[in-house]
Amino acid sequence: MPKEVVKNKKTNVNKAKTKTSKEKVVKANKAREATSEDSRIHLFVRGKRLDFGLVAIVLVLVTVGLVMLLSASTPYSLRTEGDSYFYFTKQLKFAIAGIILMFIISKIDYRIFNSRIAWLAYFGGIRIYVFGFGTWHWC
Repeated sequence: MPKEVVKNKKTNVNKAKTKTSKEKVVKANKAREATSEDSRIHLFVRGKRLDFGLVAIVLVLVTVGLVMLLSASTPYSLRTEGDSYFYFTKQLKFAIAGIILMFIISKIDYRIFNSRIAWLAYFGGIRIYVFGFGTWHWC
């Protein structure tokens, strides 16, 4: 083959490569612009759906725990507190509060924990674990 034909084929191939690389750059820039507008981290995520299987498992476990507590603590609660449902109602209040908090926290965008809030929560949890809420009666 003559050298000119080989050169033309090479330049055509190079032009095709540059077109595709330019197109890739344009597409990447458009994608970056689209995500930069959406990449703002919001506290609550709109349209985020719950995992109903996980919610069902949590509710079943809470219910089983409450039934076990009721069956185990009724005689002791009647003897010490005068009400056979004392510990059950106390635990039920915390279970309801926990379930409500579970639904609220499930709507929070997890990406906010990549910031200083994560460190604050981490050391706050360690503080609560080590020192408690100011009570030492559990020691």
